[in-house]
Amino acid sequence: VGGNRLDSWHFHAFNVALHAANVALLVIVAAVCVFPAEWGNSPLWSTGLLFAAHPVHAEAVSGLVGRADLLCTLLCLLSLLVYSHAVPGRDARQSGILLSLSRASAFVLSLLLV
Repeated sequence: VGGNRLDSWHFHAFNVALHAANVALLVIVAAVCVFPAEWGNSPLWSTGLLFAAHPVHAEAVSGLVGRADLLCTLLCLLSLLVYSHAVPGRDARQSGILLSLSRASAFVLSLLLV
């Protein structure tokens, strides 16, 4: 009943809000880069639902340590969105190729190119 009590629900609520922002941003990036002009199609929304409900994100959302993963995802999606708008001469589907590069595949690709 004291004022020095540590409550973790603030951290958990912020992680849930970050995850919700990541889901919304993924749907926007997928609409711009992968499925342009197909807002009503089910692949776009099923991509967002799969990303939101996938169990691999449970640890990142439930624990404080996972905030780095959530912020990294947010910044990567934001940078991809900015990149797709900054290069006006390219087709949006060409920049959608960048969506398939995760950290592990980008590492292997960099090893193959060296």
